[in-house]
Amino acid sequence: MKFLVSYMVLKQTFVFLELSLIDPSEFDDDCLEVSGYEVDVFRILRAESPAIPNAIAALLLHLRDTTVTIPHAYFGWTE
Repeated sequence: MKFLVSYMVLKQTFVFLELSLIDPSEFDDDCLEVSGYEVDVFRILRAESPAIPNAIAALLLHLRDTTVTIPHAYFGWTE
C-alpha cells in the first residue's frame, strides 16, 4: 500500500506558494504579480500582497478559470 501512495504522489503536480506581506501604503496596483521559480525539484510561486487571504483567493480563482480544474490548497505557516 505504501508504494501505491508514493506512486500516486509522484504523479501529482505540486506548486508551493510563498506570499510576503507588504505595507498597505505601498499598495499601488490592482494586479497581483506572481513570479515562478524552480528550486531543486520544487516549483514555487512567489508574490507580495498587503492582504494575504485575498491574494490566495485571487490566485486560486485565476488557476481555476485558466486551467478548468479545481485547485487544491493546503495551508501551513510559521509563527
